Amino acid sequence: MVRLVLVFFYFSLFKYLFLIICSPLFSYLSERTEALIEGKEYTFQFDQLMKDSARGIRLALRNSLWQTVYTVSILILSFFPLAAGSRR
Repeated sequence: MVRLVLVFFYFSLFKYLFLIICSPLFSYLSERTEALIEGKEYTFQFDQLMKDSARGIRLALRNSLWQTVYTVSILILSFFPLAAGSRR
């Protein structure tokens, strides 16, 4: 049972790990896409890339924390029956 819960946590948090690792690439691709759509030329700025990457990492960490809080809360609540039958 514990192993199953750990595997669930691994797969549920893996997407955030992927977002954290790929955040710099996604930031750059977003800037390039915006440049193509709007027809403007954006110069590459390493400082802006780092700011965007840090923002992406903060968002992914915050979202993974909230997902963990909600998942653990639901797991704990699942051990308590809400509508137990009354015995007379």
